[in-house]
Amino acid sequence: MSEEFLDERDLIEDVDDEGSHVVAMESPAPLKPEMLPRAEKASAASIGWLVVLALGVIVAARQWLVTTPYFALRDVRVEGASHRSVAHYEEVAGLTKGHNVLALDLAEARRKLIAEPWVEDATVVRRLPGRIDVSVREREPLAVLALEEPYLVTATGNVFKTVEPEELVDRPVITGLTTEDLSDSAGRGRELLRRALDLAAEYERGKLVDAMPLEEVHVERSGEMVLRVGAQGVALELGHGPYRHKLDMAAKVLAEVDRRGGRATALLLDGAPTSDRVVVRAR
Repeated sequence: MSEEFLDERDLIEDVDDEGSHVVAMESPAPLKPEMLPRAEKASAASIGWLVVLALGVIVAARQWLVTTPYFALRDVRVEGASHRSVAHYEEVAGLTKGHNVLALDLAEARRKLIAEPWVEDATVVRRLPGRIDVSVREREPLAVLALEEPYLVTATGNVFKTVEPEELVDRPVITGLTTEDLSDSAGRGRELLRRALDLAAEYERGKLVDAMPLEEVHVERSGEMVLRVGAQGVALELGHGPYRHKLDMAAKVLAEVDRRGGRATALLLDGAPTSDRVVVRAR
C-alpha cells in the first residue's frame, strides 16, 4: 500500500474546494436595546417599576411601624435597682413614655446605663407592643474611702464614685491612705487598700458585728490595722494579719468586760497572730 503525505497547503486547498466540511463561526454582535423585541422592553420596564414600588412599600411600612401609637412605650420595668431609683434609670437610658419602642436604640440605652457609676452591667429588652424590660447589676460598696473627698469602693478595690451629699451610705470608713499612696507605681497603696477591705469583710462575718458594728478601718503607715467599732468607737489595735484569731479574742474580751460592768476604750491585739495576750484600756 502506498502512502500519500499532504502538506498544509494541500489541506487548505482541499477544504476550500469542498467547502461543505468547514464552517467559519463569528462571535455574534451584542444586542442593542433598540434591537430587542417590544415585548421584552415592556417586561424590563415593568420589573423596574415593580422594584421601585416594592421599595416604596417597604419604606412606607417602616415609617408606619416607627410612628404608629400601637407601639408607643407604655411600660418600663426595671429590676436590680437598689442604690438608685427606677425613675433615675429610666431617665438615664432615655426611655420616655410615649416614644415608639421600635424606634428606640436598645444598644445605646444599655451604653448609657453602663456609663452610670452605680451600674456594673445592664440588659435592655424590647417587649412588643409597648414595653421595655431593664435589668441592672449595681456595684456594691463595701466601704467609704476617705481621701480628699469620700469615695465608694467595692470589695475588690474598685473606687467607682464620690459620695454625693444626698447619698446616705451606711458603710465603714477606710482612713490613713492618700491619693499618692494609691497612685504609687509599686502598688503598695493598692495592696494596703485590699488588705483593709479584706479585714472589713472578715469583721462583717465575725461575732462582734451585731453588737458593735464596724465604723472605721485605719491603715497605719507601717501597714498595721486599727479598727474602731461600736457606738463608743472602741479601738481594736490588730497590728499585722492574719486577723481571724485576734477578732475572736476581741469578742471574748469585750464580752467579759461588759459582764463585769466595765467599758473598754481600746484593745491591743498586735502581738503574734495566735497569741491570747490582750491588753485592755478602760475608763
